Amino acid sequence: MAGLALVTLGCIGPLADIGDPPPPASTVVCCAGYTLVQMAALVGAQPVESGHDELTLPVQGFRVRIEAVAVSRGVRAEATKAAGLGVDEPLPVAVDDRSELLAVLVSITAADPLEDPSGGHWRAGMFVGVVGPPGFRQETTLYFSEKKKPKGTVTRILMTVVPIGSTVVMCTRDEVAGPPWLNVRTGRVTPAPADARGCGQRESLRSPGPSRS
Repeated sequence: MAGLALVTLGCIGPLADIGDPPPPASTVVCCAGYTLVQMAALVGAQPVESGHDELTLPVQGFRVRIEAVAVSRGVRAEATKAAGLGVDEPLPVAVDDRSELLAVLVSITAADPLEDPSGGHWRAGMFVGVVGPPGFRQETTLYFSEKKKPKGTVTRILMTVVPIGSTVVMCTRDEVAGPPWLNVRTGRVTPAPADARGCGQRESLRSPGPSRS
């Protein structure tokens, strides 16, 4: 699956010049095939091996798991060029006194990949969200895409700037009853709460709607 990519969905402003470096982003995916040593050099922190529970994407035929996690204050300038950050891929946004950079080594396995109904490619999608109080929302849409039927396993590094110590989860985009949440920090699966209203979102069934005048 050499061409398989993990991409954040987003857009470029209409006035952006072609060839301009991408602006910093709160979530960045890079570094195909990086080792733990390379990941440590990139973020300046020693990765810790995770639990190896898997998030299954049954509709698309993929499995995803967290291999290791590192927490730091940001990427190291000397390692970003080799990773293509700031050139081909955006740099993570700077952390402040309330946030941290969570770097995750993710593995993606094509178990029984199914071609996208629109045809011409294979795609698997998911969300990464931060668990917060009602009304809080920090969520990124990710997808894997390949023009040829993929096989085997690839790895990527996911970096996201989140509140210090926050619970960060990865969730399937498949609309199935009671989908689990994969805890990104631990690599362990936990059932989604009964009041979950999205990846990382926990909102009461009786939450008031928008006021009307």
